[in-house]
Amino acid sequence: MNVPPKMFEKQLDHLVSGGWKSLSLSQVLCGHVPSGRHVVITFDDGYQDFADMAWPRLRARGFSATCFVVPSHVGRENAWDGGGTSLMSVETLKMLSEEGVELGLHGWKHEDWNELSGEDAAEMVKLGEHWFESNGLPLNGAFAYPGGKFPRRRVYKQSLDRVFSDSTLQAAFRIGSSRAKLPPSDPWVMCRIPIEGTDGPWKLAAKLRLGKIRL
Repeated sequence: MNVPPKMFEKQLDHLVSGGWKSLSLSQVLCGHVPSGRHVVITFDDGYQDFADMAWPRLRARGFSATCFVVPSHVGRENAWDGGGTSLMSVETLKMLSEEGVELGLHGWKHEDWNELSGEDAAEMVKLGEHWFESNGLPLNGAFAYPGGKFPRRRVYKQSLDRVFSDSTLQAAFRIGSSRAKLPPSDPWVMCRIPIEGTDGPWKLAAKLRLGKIRL
């Protein structure tokens, strides 16, 4: 985890004390968003410490979560961020899915999607969809760009729009500086706000209210 366990507990307890409740990402994609204070909690890459450390703390407080996994590396170690960190196995992902954790797609091998051709993007999505189906794991319809990098050049953006529209996916998420708006003006570049290990209660409250901030 990028957030130390003790800080993660403080952040979750801040949500609880502030009356925040979690929504599953599939609820949001289906438009089932009730009134009140709600957050969608997501994790990238599928690290083993999500199962060991994050999920028990989330579950104890009644929170749901989505894990965006990298299919080609499931059950192995990451080949990014310096490598050497264990990733969850298929068996662990199945157990978490049965307990209510949703699973999304995080590329095929954590590739850079900033300037990925339409042909390559289509292949990555197809490989990912097939992997979920062949392993009997439900894909919740969401994609998160690896590293938060998404296509900014129009020619790449247009080709990816077609790739996503022809897939089973419903939305793609980037790292952004504002809260996601519903319904989205563009479902393929929805925003997620990064939460860091230095985000204490005050900074977390500011991010929940304003989006990503620099302090």
